[in-house]
Amino acid sequence: MADNDCAALLKHISLLRLDSTHADLTITCEGRYEFHAHVAIVCARAKRITEIMSSTFREAKTHIIRDGFFDAKTMARMLDWIYRANYDIEVVLPESVEQADTAPASDATITTNGADHDRQVRFEWTEPDDPQALTNTDRMIVHILVYEIADYYGIPGLQQAALDKFRTAAEESEMMFPLGFVEVVRAAYTLPARISATVRQAVVDVACERIQRLLDNDEDYLGGAEEYLETNFSTFQGDLIQALAKQLEEDAWHATATRLALENELNYVRAQLRASRLLANHHGQVDGVQGRESQVLAFSPTLTSLHSP
Repeated sequence: MADNDCAALLKHISLLRLDSTHADLTITCEGRYEFHAHVAIVCARAKRITEIMSSTFREAKTHIIRDGFFDAKTMARMLDWIYRANYDIEVVLPESVEQADTAPASDATITTNGADHDRQVRFEWTEPDDPQALTNTDRMIVHILVYEIADYYGIPGLQQAALDKFRTAAEESEMMFPLGFVEVVRAAYTLPARISATVRQAVVDVACERIQRLLDNDEDYLGGAEEYLETNFSTFQGDLIQALAKQLEEDAWHATATRLALENELNYVRAQLRASRLLANHHGQVDGVQGRESQVLAFSPTLTSLHSP
């Protein structure tokens, strides 16, 4: 298929994201948002939904999935990626509708309301309504939540995209405010244990890169984390210490390797000069060789520091 055809196909599939004309799947969030989707498209991208629609659950018959765990904006970003292979911070939510209290129980709700979604603690965070009001810290949290929903619904490609966007948001942050970083740590360290390692490592990497700022604001940083210090933050601090120790060990190894390489270089230069001295001595030109030796050593400050008479 030509590149133009592929681009046209992707464009037309992306247009279906907000077109409910032929939608045959409804996903509800927060009890009031109904997302209309297409079984064929969503199942091709989300393993979990494929399993639900292929089961004996009521959802397979009604084509309605009631998600009781993830917020509507995170769900919208997941669907955006499914249809467009990308997602943005700004999302379009469907019109809010009130769900009747008498709605029949959903079989699949048992698996999507957190009963088997083992977050250690429910992460409470309110995303600002105005996308322009989001700080880079807020954006990092958004991407952590997208990573989580991608894992839950079985979308590895979206997991990687969320992780890449998380790292980009961290790099774009000129300064990491410690109190804001507390929320990033909370988001990562309350993730289900089976998926938290990758996100935790990304958070620790950010902390290592900004360790001086965290240390300079240690009082404020810890003050904002008191209620989590005994659980999530003690684990984070342990991970951070291990990462810093590993970094120091690697730096020491590289320093030793550099010194050995320079010493080998110096020994080679000495051997060359010694050979030149012997040859010059044979021809009565010792003074000239000693002058060249001084020039060689002076040329390299590092070699000069290693040189000993």
